[in-house]
Amino acid sequence: MLSVMSAALSTVKNENERLRSRLSGLAKRAREESETIMDTALSVGAAAALGAADTAWGTDAIMGASPSLVVGVAATGAALLGLGGSMDGALLAVGRTGLAVEAYRWGSRTYTEWSTREGG
Repeated sequence: MLSVMSAALSTVKNENERLRSRLSGLAKRAREESETIMDTALSVGAAAALGAADTAWGTDAIMGASPSLVVGVAATGAALLGLGGSMDGALLAVGRTGLAVEAYRWGSRTYTEWSTREGG
């Protein structure tokens, strides 16, 4: 009888450990997914804001540079230097977005210049 109870207790302990491990994995995945969602939302919001700023103020508004380039360089630099503390990830997302907006604009402008020079 004692060995049956010992075996049952061992089974319960093993099952408990398996469930704890699975829940821990699910919690980790949920955190990672929510970080990805927040990073994406932040990047999209920053792109909209930077596009509006570039349109409103012009692409040479800040000492000859566009707001998106200035924000991209400043936010990326601040994040890489660790100036944002716990917000470094958000700074990096905004910085990447500013640089991506500027790269998109450069690519569009360059293509237009090349296609005009080549005759279409």
